[in-house]
Amino acid sequence: MYINKPAFKEFPLAFMGLESIQQSKKFVNTTNFNQFHTAKEVAELRKVVKACGDAKLNLDARKAAYAVLFDKWEELQDWTVSQLLQFLRVENVTLASHIIRFLAKKYDKNPLKDGSELLILGKATKWKNQRALKARIIEEEVSCVSELTESTTHVLLGGQLEKTLEKSDSWENVTYLNQAQLKDFLESKEDLFLKDSSLSDQEIENIRLLLSNPSEENVQLALQLLRTGGIPKPIFTDLFAVHVVHQNKKIRKSIRKLLRPFMDENDLKALLSCGQYFYNINGLEHYLVNSSCFNAYEIMLWLFKERGIGSNFLLNKTTEEQAKAFIKMKLKKGRFLNFQECKDLKNLPDVLHCFPEIEKINLSKTGFIGVPKVLLKYDFPNLKKVDMRHSVISYLTIKVRKLERTQFEAKYPDCKLIL
Repeated sequence: MYINKPAFKEFPLAFMGLESIQQSKKFVNTTNFNQFHTAKEVAELRKVVKACGDAKLNLDARKAAYAVLFDKWEELQDWTVSQLLQFLRVENVTLASHIIRFLAKKYDKNPLKDGSELLILGKATKWKNQRALKARIIEEEVSCVSELTESTTHVLLGGQLEKTLEKSDSWENVTYLNQAQLKDFLESKEDLFLKDSSLSDQEIENIRLLLSNPSEENVQLALQLLRTGGIPKPIFTDLFAVHVVHQNKKIRKSIRKLLRPFMDENDLKALLSCGQYFYNINGLEHYLVNSSCFNAYEIMLWLFKERGIGSNFLLNKTTEEQAKAFIKMKLKKGRFLNFQECKDLKNLPDVLHCFPEIEKINLSKTGFIGVPKVLLKYDFPNLKKVDMRHSVISYLTIKVRKLERTQFEAKYPDCKLIL
């Protein structure tokens, strides 16, 4: 519940002193409590009230629970980690998730690695067999202990904590993990995929053909070959493409698992920012520019060919040579440049002056708010027509459009500008 509400002291303390949902309903109905909280928040508060009553927490602890629920961590500066961990004993999932998220973020000191000593606090609910989980952790050369010691480096924050924790300064000196972080660590260890693939060029081409095939069986076969032969760098773009277009969740999950050893958090966000029925072009561009795993130009070029998005990135956020290559691809008969319906396109790069033979430019249904500056900056002696119908500029005021037309016609009196 990520909200910003007034501090607890501005509310009647009596609310958190209640011990049942029925009492809290009566309280809400007879006070102005609803003016500070939505119905959904009040419903969640009622559950917390009941959970605190069942756990027999005192009023100070209940006030702290309220602060946790609404992320008022500044009101808990005097609370130690061991005191906060006691809230994992309260049977309320929302309360526990807030505690786990806070500790995993604040005490994220060192990643889990070989030689670490891990304490599992509570039950790791993402795994059915707890003994098998501990055995799996030990296989990865990570010690798994049942009590906090001075040598403990990491604590996994699980759920359903039953025992009372001993007060110790050691709780402040460890790295806290949530279950998703442990799962990522174990999955990264399951398969070793080498970047220096043993596959030949012909085998790589065959795998590409299998990945581009609409048959799920062929895609699964390609993924199996990559598991055994390694993943060459050129295949990363193909895997990204399959992850975008495929509906099968198992195939998408298998691709993420294959790429996980090579991806950081930024790369994963890039992968997840584009799906079969959605895309976040601004987020995708940001993540790809900073990607250490994916070739941004290849992926955006593929997205442009498949969905018509990414033209602004390909022209203005790549190298000059890449921008030239893209312009040549869009140049028909060497004279007609067509960017019709490239809605994210807002600017043409200076490298366009390398193509003085251009006669016509179609910028209709684009994001331009004015005549491209490159046309005014450089000379295009053969230019005869610039079409900007239904672009953003078409919906601006008459005064703005007249000013743009005046500037353009002063330089190109024989060229037709359509706004």
